Amino acid sequence: EWQKLGGIADKMRADIENAWKKDLEFRCLNTPSATGNYLGLRGVLDNTGYTAGSTVTFTLDVATNATFRRYKLFQGIQDNMELDVYNGTNKVATITGVRSIDVAASTFVGDLSADIAATASTFYLYNQGSFNQDLNGLGGIIDDGTYTTSLGGLTTSPPWESYSLGNSGTLRDFAPAQMDELSLRGIKANGGKAVHSWMSFGMKQQLMAYAQRVVAINTTAGSKSPFKVNPSGDIEQWGPNATMKTSAFMPAHEIFLIQKDGIIIEEQQPLMPVTVGVNGSSENFWQRLPGKDTWEAVLVHDVQQRTRRRNVHFRYVDLNQPSF
Repeated sequence: EWQKLGGIADKMRADIENAWKKDLEFRCLNTPSATGNYLGLRGVLDNTGYTAGSTVTFTLDVATNATFRRYKLFQGIQDNMELDVYNGTNKVATITGVRSIDVAASTFVGDLSADIAATASTFYLYNQGSFNQDLNGLGGIIDDGTYTTSLGGLTTSPPWESYSLGNSGTLRDFAPAQMDELSLRGIKANGGKAVHSWMSFGMKQQLMAYAQRVVAINTTAGSKSPFKVNPSGDIEQWGPNATMKTSAFMPAHEIFLIQKDGIIIEEQQPLMPVTVGVNGSSENFWQRLPGKDTWEAVLVHDVQQRTRRRNVHFRYVDLNQPSF
C-alpha cells in the first residue's frame, strides 16, 4: 500500500511540474501591459461592475484593443488559478479559485473578495502575487517602440527597436505578401540565418488556407466533372529559412518572427544543499529548503528571458483568426 501511495504522490508531483512548464511557456511568449508596462498580464476584464461573492461570472474584454484581445484564448488563465485584479498600480480585489472557463463566451467563474466598479478598460488580471514580477516575454523583447521602459534586459532606443507590421489596431485578413516581407526582413537582419515564426493554432489555420487550397481541374476529354487537388499537407516553413512554430499559449491575432539565437534563457541555480534530485531524465522542481522539516517543500525555479541582439525580431499583428 505504501508503494501505491508513493506512486500517487509521484503522479501528483509530475502533474504540478507539467502545469508549471505549460505556464512558463505562456510567460515566455507573453507581452507586458500597454499601460504601465507591467509584466505578467493575463487578461483584462470588461467594464461590468462586479459584486463580491461566490461563483461570480467574469467576462474578458477581447474586442476593445490589441492588448485585450490577445488573451481571448485564455492562454494564461487555468482552472483553480487564483488571480489578482489591478487598477493601474493598486490591487483592487482577488478572484480566488477559477472554477470554470468558457473560451467561446470569453467568460470564467470564480469567487470575488471585494467589489469591482464598472470602469472601462482598467481592471487587469495577474496570477496571484506575480504582478510585475514575471518574465520578459517575447512580446516585450520584440520591442517596436511601444513600450518605453526597459524590457528584455534592454532600454528602448532606435537601434534596438524591431519592426512591427500592424494595422492600427483594426483586424484584417492574413496576407501572404506581408508574411513574405516580414520573413525576408528577418532573414536579412539575421545575416541569412533561419528565423522561427511563432503563432497560435487558430492563426496557423489562416496560413494553411493558402498552402492547402483546393484547386478545380478538368478531367480527361469528354468529362465536364472537376476533381479536387490538395497541393500541400502541413505547412512547416514559409519562404526561405522561416520555420513555423505553433503554441497553445501564443497571443491571439499575432505572429512573432524571432532569431532564436538572439533570445537567451537565464536560470538561477538553487543554493546547495536544497535539490532533492531528478525524476528520471527530467529536472525535479520540488526542492527542500534549509530550516524546513522533511514534509515541507516548495516549487523553486527562477528563470529570466533576455535579448542581446539588436533589431532582429519582428511582429505581424492585427490579424483575423478563429478562436482556438
